Amino acid sequence: MKRRIPKSTLNYWEIKHSDLVKEVLRALNPLLEQIDYLYTFLDSTKFPNWHKDLNEFFVCVRFGETLIPVYVDLISSKVEFAARTPEGRGFALADGAFDAKKVLNELVGKGYVSIVKPTKR
Repeated sequence: MKRRIPKSTLNYWEIKHSDLVKEVLRALNPLLEQIDYLYTFLDSTKFPNWHKDLNEFFVCVRFGETLIPVYVDLISSKVEFAARTPEGRGFALADGAFDAKKVLNELVGKGYVSIVKPTKR
């Protein structure tokens, strides 16, 4: 069953609680780093706000027996997102949106082996 999240819900979390979500994840990071995982997955999606400006929501998730979110942010730069992604190990899987030299260098510098779908660029 597909459900559409109302814009008011997205706006509520963006305006009221994005800082809270970031702080909770930052506080949990030392604990999350100790959990054994197989690989890391990076993704982003864009959605419009009430003013029809595009916001980009980024997520960094570890995959093991369960999905473990380790970093979430509402920013406009993939490079900034990669710079704030916590250090890791093993493979980092991402789509072509992350196929940029600065992003890949950031991920490698943080200990990942980047597997990113190449773009035509």
